[in-house]
Amino acid sequence: MTEPNQRQLTLAHLRRRVDTLERSADAETRAQEEAAAAAANRARLEAAHPEFAEPSQRREVAANLLKLAVPVVWLIDIYLFGALAEYLASGSGLQGLPLRAAKYLLPGLLIGLDLLVASARQEARETHLVRDDRASRWGWIGWNVGAGALLAVYGALVWSTQWVAHRDSVLGASIGLPLALGLTVLTLLLHATLLFSGADIKAYALYSLRHRRAARREERNARRGRAATAAAVRAFNHLSLDLQELPQRHAGATFPTNFSRRVRELLRREFGFEAITPAGDDGEPPRHGEMPAAAGERNAAGNAPALSDHVVRD
Repeated sequence: MTEPNQRQLTLAHLRRRVDTLERSADAETRAQEEAAAAAANRARLEAAHPEFAEPSQRREVAANLLKLAVPVVWLIDIYLFGALAEYLASGSGLQGLPLRAAKYLLPGLLIGLDLLVASARQEARETHLVRDDRASRWGWIGWNVGAGALLAVYGALVWSTQWVAHRDSVLGASIGLPLALGLTVLTLLLHATLLFSGADIKAYALYSLRHRRAARREERNARRGRAATAAAVRAFNHLSLDLQELPQRHAGATFPTNFSRRVRELLRREFGFEAITPAGDDGEPPRHGEMPAAAGERNAAGNAPALSDHVVRD
């Protein structure tokens, strides 16, 4: 390969090093911004719910059980109410994908109904605690009776649909119906948990879910930022060493380039010295390899020399 071609390949390689350095700095900046946004979101949640600042093992356990109950009751209801949902959907003229989707949507609607009734029941209870009169007492009792009736309707629907599904089966009476009975008891217990658990437990379950999500997002972006910083430092070290070898490999070859200010700030923060010296800082462009005393100390520990004679753009 001729000397001009080798020089072009070397310069292209150096440009890829610079691109890697800039991309890493961009990724580190974005990760820091997203981590800061997640931290701010977590701080807003904590400020909006000071009642959850004190740790409580009982509240934590109850909230975890509630969060476990929701997907479990949804999965069981798909099995128990699936045939009924498809029958009602087919009677309404639905076909294809909407017909199959009804099997999964009906259990979700039942869970939403549970939460609505539970919210109305909790509101009636709080009204009774404030007023302490006969009307508020009967209102609270009425919502408790309504919640119990809703559980009875669930049980009746499940048993009737499972009886129709298994009555003509050979193994239905010995296997299908007992299994349906056990799942019915379990799903009624889970529905009762959603209906009768305290509003503070539901609020804390939602709060902890959002808080944990924000904390995970903050930590994930912090890891991304650290990885991007490490990649930028590696790219800088390789670029510095390649630039030192450039005059030896290709006489008279130069590689002037521009660096963003975020790259300069990232390297200054990581190395503790000015890793990229802009051209003209001291009145005339410094030579490659020059660096301050602090840089020399860090270079003895394994860091590459500082880059000089380069433009730093805003």
